[in-house]
Amino acid sequence: MTLTKDLVAGLVFILIGLVAVVEAQGHPMGSLLRMGPGYYPTLVGGLTILVGAALAVKGALAGGPRVPQFAWRELALLIGSIVVAAFALERLGLVAATFLLVVISRYASRPFHWRSTLLLAAALSLVGAVIFWWFLKLPIKLWPESWI
Repeated sequence: MTLTKDLVAGLVFILIGLVAVVEAQGHPMGSLLRMGPGYYPTLVGGLTILVGAALAVKGALAGGPRVPQFAWRELALLIGSIVVAAFALERLGLVAATFLLVVISRYASRPFHWRSTLLLAAALSLVGAVIFWWFLKLPIKLWPESWI
């Protein structure tokens, strides 16, 4: 059996549905007339499992486009950019952390262009500072304290 996009997507749906159903079992179910907090997640999780099973069966029997090769480099760069930004936020401030996040994550795209990346990083750093620091008044440093 070949791995098709529909088969893999169906298996992902089944996994997500199972997680929802298992997590919902920690809450009271109630009844149809008096639903408890576990009723709706169990129902949605069960329906997600059914849709995933139908999609997986279709993918296994009918075939279709194969799953492309996984992009490990790009995934590592995107996760790495988030980790770097999380560590940089407290030490370097919002502007530098956002700038680093954008530059590292853009390096995952091909072709990579420095000019557009630096412009995007500067613009998003400015927008982030305006939204989170000035507009929402969140207690986040904009710069490292040694720069002030």
